[in-house]
Amino acid sequence: QTSNGHIGLDSAILQSIEHLSNDDLKRKMYNCILLVGSGSKTPGLQKWLQNKLQQSIPQNYRMEGTQDIVMTVKDVDPGNVCWRGASLLTTLETAEELWVTREDWQSFGVRALREKVPFIW
Repeated sequence: QTSNGHIGLDSAILQSIEHLSNDDLKRKMYNCILLVGSGSKTPGLQKWLQNKLQQSIPQNYRMEGTQDIVMTVKDVDPGNVCWRGASLLTTLETAEELWVTREDWQSFGVRALREKVPFIW
């Protein structure tokens, strides 16, 4: 963590994985990382990140072979991958349950987000 409270990408990935409760899932996550967004186009980022993470992965979570850090998804610009995922999310039957309506917001305010969002914040 830096003096301004920010952490590096490698540390953020490691901390995210360490918060998982299932060891098998941790092992899978440590060994295949998908990095999306236009920042993933940074020259040399994949090699740097792979070196940093390989030094930090606990031995009991390492799998045979090398870890995969995927920076590009087939036929999709890395800057658009998250938007593609979001558009697919809206096609799910359960997506309607995730919408915060005007009535929800007026009745519950920010508490409506805690009830509706698919992730913990």
